[in-house]
Amino acid sequence: MHKLFKAVSPLTLALGLLMACGVAHADKYAVQIQVNPTLVKVGANAPCEIWATGNPDNDFTVTLSNPDGRLNLSPTTITVPKGGTHKQFSIYGQTVSGTANDAVINAMRDLGGGQTQNEGSATATVYQLKILQDGADITDVTSPQAVNVGQLANLSVSVVPSTLTLSNYQWSILGNVVRDWTHDASGSFVWPIGNSQLTSSSLSFAWLDGGSSRQVSLTAQVNGVTASAKSTFSVTKPNYGLSLAPGAPVQILLNDPQSGLCLKCGDNNGVKYVDPTTGLGIPGITMTMTGVPNSDQAQCQFWQIVTGSTRQIHGVPSTAYPSGWRHVVYQYVNSAGNTVTTPAGDAYTLDTNDPYGKGRYTGTVTGNTYTYPDKTMDSPAQPMSQTDDQINVSDSFAHWLMYIPPGTEHTQSIWVPMSTATWSYSGAATKKGTTWATNDLTSSTNPQSATGNSTTSYPGGLGWTKNINGVTFIDGQN
Repeated sequence: MHKLFKAVSPLTLALGLLMACGVAHADKYAVQIQVNPTLVKVGANAPCEIWATGNPDNDFTVTLSNPDGRLNLSPTTITVPKGGTHKQFSIYGQTVSGTANDAVINAMRDLGGGQTQNEGSATATVYQLKILQDGADITDVTSPQAVNVGQLANLSVSVVPSTLTLSNYQWSILGNVVRDWTHDASGSFVWPIGNSQLTSSSLSFAWLDGGSSRQVSLTAQVNGVTASAKSTFSVTKPNYGLSLAPGAPVQILLNDPQSGLCLKCGDNNGVKYVDPTTGLGIPGITMTMTGVPNSDQAQCQFWQIVTGSTRQIHGVPSTAYPSGWRHVVYQYVNSAGNTVTTPAGDAYTLDTNDPYGKGRYTGTVTGNTYTYPDKTMDSPAQPMSQTDDQINVSDSFAHWLMYIPPGTEHTQSIWVPMSTATWSYSGAATKKGTTWATNDLTSSTNPQSATGNSTTSYPGGLGWTKNINGVTFIDGQN
């Protein structure tokens, strides 16, 4: 009878890596098996070695077996050299372990007469590193996960068996992605994916651009051994666009219901220009969604940035405006307590509302409010007084169509840019008599038709910091 025993390095047992060694019986046919490392990824191969540790007279044959069925062994029959030369074989992780070191490799020698003897054993752990989306395993999916731009992918990582230790995470994402977009009328910010997110155990992001094979990959240390996992997404970006159409011209209005005496681009209140179909006033410009089905119109909105604004008015000199001229600027108090003056409009100035809004027409048609779920409009105006005698206005804008997939904003989805277009107008007028007249307009440039361009850039770039409602007039022409 042979007495069986197994000697395993205490360091190997403590760390669960480097090697699992089985030293067999105190006889001349004893063998040692080395698995390096002892962690075997499911669906992957790992190299192993076997060699004689006893003092056999001749080379001998052993049959490798895995009674728990977690491993495939290749080859299964090995001739072990008597001199201790190492022979190579490989193991393949077939079934994930339930606990650490529960995959057993035995080297069985045929004794004849239907009897065998285990000449050495070793153990390994078959593990799986998983990428989870909202708790569901999406690792190495056969079909890409279907998502829309703006739909948040909430990813995390886990390992089986769960007793293994995870560390040193590193994510990699193919495509143009952001964490979030926060916004209100006073400011907005695009939250990028940074190193602190890419080295965390969980990650949340949304794509801004479409693509059929967007891979997300992860590397991590599993009990100190580098492991990897990946998943693939198919990202759809709807082909939603934007068109701009001019309406009523730049003009002097003497009694606009909103702005009174003013220089105005458009006539949304129908003082002079009325749409015969709707009975509504005609705005200076109309923005319309294109390619957006009725079912998605509620998921789309407009935003507008005032990229430039020059407004100069001359009137009677006063204490506030001793030169007689006043012009519009944006002023704020900085952290040092100083008042800073900047242009009234720039790439970081929101036009009034967040979002800009839809269907901004006034009036009724056959007694019912006329709404436009796929449109918005603008009719910018600069009020004046009868004591003013000269006005110069020049405004420019960038307009956005944005889309958000269904779901709770910031936890399931975010707004993403679809299309953007620019427009502008200008007008100048000089009072010829004692009161203003509509023919006092001396020059004007009306808005032009435009078609939006597909974009992944947000209004205001990384974020607007000002609102056009915060502008003020100061003395001087410039």
